[in-house]
Amino acid sequence: MPYPLPGVPWWHPKRVLQDLIQRSNLYLFDVWIAGSHESESFFRNLGVSAPMPVIPQYGISPERFFPQSGLQSLRSDLQLPSDSFLIGFVGRILKMKGLATLIEAMSLLPESVHCVALGSGDDEAWFASAVQSAGLTSRIHHITSVQASQVAEALGGLDALVLPSLTTPTWKEQFGRVLIEAMACGVPVIGSSSGEIPYVVGSAGMVFPEGNPTELASMILNLKTDNELRRTLSARGLERVTSHFTNDVIAKKIVGLYQSLLLHHSSP
Repeated sequence: MPYPLPGVPWWHPKRVLQDLIQRSNLYLFDVWIAGSHESESFFRNLGVSAPMPVIPQYGISPERFFPQSGLQSLRSDLQLPSDSFLIGFVGRILKMKGLATLIEAMSLLPESVHCVALGSGDDEAWFASAVQSAGLTSRIHHITSVQASQVAEALGGLDALVLPSLTTPTWKEQFGRVLIEAMACGVPVIGSSSGEIPYVVGSAGMVFPEGNPTELASMILNLKTDNELRRTLSARGLERVTSHFTNDVIAKKIVGLYQSLLLHHSSP
């Protein structure tokens, strides 16, 4: 079911037609599957009362990720000091991913903290300029050519993963797949409060108010200085992925939903 067209007034023919189609179909279904908690809230507010379990949009195959050993190779590739603490961002290089927040947070952290951004995107030139303007070219590294098959190894080379996404008038983080990939590698995660991130992270990681570099820097520093916290979040992340975000778990939830629906309709 489509969301309202961003920036299109309610009286526009396209918006009126969309709303008409949407509302005329709301009550045709016996059960809904919401891909996010916000989706569930959106359709509840439209009057949908049918069962609507929230089932993750994505799952992973654990055997592709579970703890990797890419730490030394990544540090070597980046020529980092042996005592450096390495955080990472993995995803599209876009402003809406909160990279300005990450850069500002890095400026508040000690020189032993390094960051690597893995990915490409339309805002690469802006990102390079912002890093240079902040005087962080020696501590923020950018790698654009990472194959999908290499993501797990790259994640395994991090001390922590950060997803600092920012909500915009037309977008917010709908899931954050890299969060579950990092957790599956035993890497502690820090995410912003944008969209679905807090629900994905749960108690297995740390969540800061989006757009707040001071809080982000504080959380990174806590991870750097607290070995027990890192071990705890690593274990929690692995358990959370196993319990909620594997392809097998998600498939079983969907099959169970279909089976209950068929049983309901086959009952006299």
